[in-house]
Amino acid sequence: MKHIILSADGDSTVYSVPDPVADDLRKYLDIFFDWLYDGPGKDRYFDGWGFRFDERAFIEYLNTELFPDEVSAEVENIGFISFESQVPPEYRGSPSFNF
Repeated sequence: MKHIILSADGDSTVYSVPDPVADDLRKYLDIFFDWLYDGPGKDRYFDGWGFRFDERAFIEYLNTELFPDEVSAEVENIGFISFESQVPPEYRGSPSFNF
């Protein structure tokens, strides 16, 4: 398991995720967005006006759809950060994404 940093225009949270996700985060985000917009996720996250989700939806997707045997989990809320230099040293270089 490796670390990634996710946020949704607020605090950033470090998550422990399966290695393939951290190694190619963009690929897994693309798969998630396809599932969300064109698949079963649409029924859950589209409210008739727009999609309503944040990083927790991505983590739930990983845990239920792709990696049920390697559970992703929150490690630490590191607060609002805007630059790589503000990331705690132990998480610097971790892949990140802001929803």
